[in-house]
Amino acid sequence: TYTIKSVGKVLIVEVHGPFNEEAVKAYQRDLISAVENLPSTSWALCGIFRNEGLLTPEAEAKLLEATRWRKKNGMRIVANVFKDIQELTILKDQMGRIYNTADIHHNFFSRTRDALTWLAEKGYPSCAASH
Repeated sequence: TYTIKSVGKVLIVEVHGPFNEEAVKAYQRDLISAVENLPSTSWALCGIFRNEGLLTPEAEAKLLEATRWRKKNGMRIVANVFKDIQELTILKDQMGRIYNTADIHHNFFSRTRDALTWLAEKGYPSCAASH
């Protein structure tokens, strides 16, 4: 499951549990709607992953496709937060490969506050960074 919320020029996405190809498709549909409602054409993404499993090759390919669409539609930077992840090194490798291939500036964190602070320092503040 996932939630998407907009805070200023930052989309905050929380993902709980496995993210297979079908979940990626549904996520992309909902994200398109969220992007269309952003107040800016340049925006950041803060992804918070809890109890996430590894991406299947199909899900990784779909996520790369979705990431390229997001870049084309204004996403400039990504901060990912990983919480309670068993295969953390592999998941970071998978996500890093996606963002590097799509040429998106990104960083990984263990605390949401640190991720939001980093985004604010890069020019994408959110009121959530102070929490």
